[in-house]
Amino acid sequence: MFVIAQGTVFALRERGMGAEEAGRVLRVDYTASGSVRRAGKRLLVEVELVETRTARIVWTECIDRTLDDAF
Repeated sequence: MFVIAQGTVFALRERGMGAEEAGRVLRVDYTASGSVRRAGKRLLVEVELVETRTARIVWTECIDRTLDDAF
């Protein structure tokens, strides 16, 4: 697995670069993005894997749990 530094990826995102263009610039086949949100005792984790050549979502997952159940 080849991983790009977080700062590099954030710089591209600030420019509004889409998955296809970012893939070309970074020379990667896939990008992963997601978020973690907390609301009270609930934790919501969302992850998405995109094939950069086609901008096709190949995998997505949403996990919604209580904090007691998260780990």
